[in-house]
Amino acid sequence: MIKVDISNVWGEIALPDLLNMEKEVFAAHKTLDEGTGEGNDFLGWLNLPVTEETDEIRRIRAAAKRIREQRNAYFKEKAVERAIERSREKQLRGED
Repeated sequence: MIKVDISNVWGEIALPDLLNMEKEVFAAHKTLDEGTGEGNDFLGWLNLPVTEETDEIRRIRAAAKRIREQRNAYFKEKAVERAIERSREKQLRGED
């Protein structure tokens, strides 16, 4: 099901005009839902939330997880390097 937020249309359209379009909106929704309109071979996005996860999606998720892990390791390494560098700087200045 498609949900449409119309809360921002009130400055652009009056309620009677919106109500007059109800039949057109219903027909458009039915056409999308049944997949019978022109360009119906491009409606895969309608079922995305309920479609089973594909191998490609699993590969993308796995790659994203690896990238996050590598990023986290990189930043941890940089934090340790920076802490060591600051410690050395303090020692050289005689603050330690």
